[in-house]
Amino acid sequence: KLEARCLAWWDIFDSTLDVAFTKEDPPHVSWDIEVALGGAGLPLPDCIEDSFLSWLTRLVMRSFNRAYPLHLDLEQEEADRCSDSVIECIGDALDDELSVVRGV
Repeated sequence: KLEARCLAWWDIFDSTLDVAFTKEDPPHVSWDIEVALGGAGLPLPDCIEDSFLSWLTRLVMRSFNRAYPLHLDLEQEEADRCSDSVIECIGDALDDELSVVRGV
């Protein structure tokens, strides 16, 4: 669960969104997660899983302030989504071609 008070700026020319969390009311993160280490799945204690990781997340989020906002490039996000679709389409087309060549 994330509770945060933030400010957002929209740049219509660059299609970017800048987000800053307020210093007066810092973000609050709480969760109940299960984390394990390595291939053996060695479980971590709850104090590390829940308390430490949420504290670390809050610390990182608080660093995005008015002077150094979180910069989200929405055009790049859209381009990434489109390129993923193109890659999937090319992959599907190649699969179809291979099926025809193999006679499947």
